[in-house]
Amino acid sequence: MGLAKKKPPKECLKLAAACGMSNARFLEIGVVNKNEVEVLKDRVEIEKIF
Repeated sequence: MGLAKKKPPKECLKLAAACGMSNARFLEIGVVNKNEVEVLKDRVEIEKIF
């Protein structure tokens, strides 16, 4: 979704991580809570490791 909306790579990664975290709370595959994703993506920190 981030790429489709032409978001920068860093924002796409934050969104993907937030979706994964939200999905981990459900038994079904590919189910996320949109409100939770919005909160989580703002808490994701990305840092260069090398």
